[in-house]
Amino acid sequence: MNDNQDNHPVNKLTWLQQIRAYFTIGTHSGKIPELDGIRAIAIIMVMLHHFSFIYREVSNSFYRQAIITPLKNFMNNGWLGVDLFFVLSGFLIVRHLLRKQSDNLKTDHKNFFLKRILRTFPLYYAIIILLVSGVLPSYMGQISLNELLIHVFFLQDYMGSEILTPLWSLATEEKFYLLSPLLVWWITKLKPTQGIVLLLALMTLLIMIRTLHIHLSSDSHSYFQFFWLYRAPFQYAVTGILAGVLVAWLNEKTNGKPGVVLVSLSVVIAMVLLTRMDSTTTESAMALHLMHTGLIAAFALWVWAAVSYSGSRWMGWLTGRFLRIIAILSYAMYLVHNTVFKWVYQLHKDWVYSETAWVHATTFFAIYLLLTAGISLALHYLIEKPFLLLKQRY
Repeated sequence: MNDNQDNHPVNKLTWLQQIRAYFTIGTHSGKIPELDGIRAIAIIMVMLHHFSFIYREVSNSFYRQAIITPLKNFMNNGWLGVDLFFVLSGFLIVRHLLRKQSDNLKTDHKNFFLKRILRTFPLYYAIIILLVSGVLPSYMGQISLNELLIHVFFLQDYMGSEILTPLWSLATEEKFYLLSPLLVWWITKLKPTQGIVLLLALMTLLIMIRTLHIHLSSDSHSYFQFFWLYRAPFQYAVTGILAGVLVAWLNEKTNGKPGVVLVSLSVVIAMVLLTRMDSTTTESAMALHLMHTGLIAAFALWVWAAVSYSGSRWMGWLTGRFLRIIAILSYAMYLVHNTVFKWVYQLHKDWVYSETAWVHATTFFAIYLLLTAGISLALHYLIEKPFLLLKQRY
């Protein structure tokens, strides 16, 4: 979960100004403001997905009455927001490393890894501690030592994430951080066209391996089985990150711009609204895989467009302060949002008595949103931001 945000230093201000500056949020955009908006959309998609799943489980009749089919499909497909995060991560990390090289600066790998640790570790391990201690609720049962060690060492993409399912993606990102300097060193030894070919070949190989894996499976799978077999393992999930790497390479090494952006975005909108992308059989698993691959490509084009046309009027809708605030809180919200549903359910049960479907659904979502935002803000200021300010020193 990389940051496109720049936290501005406050050491030259008075103590009162420092306090005010510390708690001010969203006044400054990242270096590419449009990416803030895309990051916000990614976390909104993920949150809507988990809201849809939980609300359908606890109030199926209200869910069916209150929510129209296109919106149901969009929320069901919100898991694709993780791939949008992956594309952003691949782009931002590799763009940073490529910029270092283009400025003839030797990459300080110790400094690079220290910054990644300060960005991701504190909040990640804080959430695990809060879950293990029972401060934050979840739908999981008792946490074993084995499960704890899996999460401590970022192995949940292969061994499952029983503490909190969304944490699986952090395992993918941390593995990529370790490999990214080597990947950048490798592709920068090549000409721009050769680098494009190499990245496309690597992505194609991983897609073909995944395709073969699904094809050779003789069993029917629930969506959750599909998830842990074909979605979460690093060699499959990293495809989205590599798409972001390709965008960074194209942006830095060529003068090209994505000429089919509007077409790709139309495809994305149509697919996420008209098709429910989950799998219960081997045959539909293959279809899901192919659609998923196409959507990753569309997300990459979207990020490329946001970077290439940054500052354009038609991209301005991505640069508002509301989306910027959500983007700043996106990492905390990603880690928190799936932990609060027990509280949401209990508060909703105790305080909402309406039998009107749309009232029942919107109040459930409002409680979910307020709890997630409130806890995320607290964790951002207490844990995340101090380490982000420390990260600026390196």
